[in-house]
Amino acid sequence: MFSNYLCLLCALLGLTQGTIFERPCRSDVTVLQDFQVDKYLGLCYPDVDILEAKLNVSFYGAPNDESNYWVLDTDYENYALVWSCEPIGEERSLEYYWLLSRTPTMPEDEELRDKIAERKQANGIVDDELIITEHFAEGCKNKRHKRLQKKP
Repeated sequence: MFSNYLCLLCALLGLTQGTIFERPCRSDVTVLQDFQVDKYLGLCYPDVDILEAKLNVSFYGAPNDESNYWVLDTDYENYALVWSCEPIGEERSLEYYWLLSRTPTMPEDEELRDKIAERKQANGIVDDELIITEHFAEGCKNKRHKRLQKKP
């Protein structure tokens, strides 16, 4: 469902962290209040009964049918901070977060960076094992990506 939408977002800057924890997925992560899915651009099919910033997404080629995709914060124009957790058995989990930008680099806005750092800290997200996603223009030149690009 959200794969086309997510692909558009993934064409943006992404910082990814995935860590295996010896605990089940946390339930104390807080998402953005008053989430406006219509401003979170892209092709999507939201459940009209749910107005939270908690989405289920499908990744093309991923082994799981759906993954949770919780929007922790966004200004709808510059960035989004997204979190996900996948259970691994009953006692372990794999957590991810993405810091997505609409530009190749994050804005040099100290207030914005402080806000993002505060949201990460409030949700227990640390950068200790951060893996920065390498981006390259050739990766977005296949037919599947071309149809997702915004028209001028």
